[in-house]
Amino acid sequence: MLMTDRLKASRKACKLTQQQVADMLSVDRSTYAYYELGVSNPPLDKLSALAAIFKCDVAWLLGEDVRKNIWSAPENELDIRMQIKEQGMTELSGYERMIVGLYRIAEKNNTSEDFIKLLKEAAGSISDEEA
Repeated sequence: MLMTDRLKASRKACKLTQQQVADMLSVDRSTYAYYELGVSNPPLDKLSALAAIFKCDVAWLLGEDVRKNIWSAPENELDIRMQIKEQGMTELSGYERMIVGLYRIAEKNNTSEDFIKLLKEAAGSISDEEA
């Protein structure tokens, strides 16, 4: 995913307008819009500010694949939503995406069997053949 996509997705996930982000950065709305369009790149100080606003890594904003950071325990709902978007789970319902996202985190932490067990218990004794 490109930086332009990550900026736009992060802004929308935070329910912010371009004007609101521009105000937080102390730049014109058109300047921020150019960042999202890829016409210009934010300078380092603005990039750091964007990472703070969106609660993510600068490296991730730049388009780097920092899976070790992405799939570690998420710090907030935005982290989970960004993981879900990047993994192409948008065709699922909100609850299904959350379950898949949490399962993938559990899998990375080698706790997927415990996660499945909890899901089965919550669903009410489903056999492995039914699941």
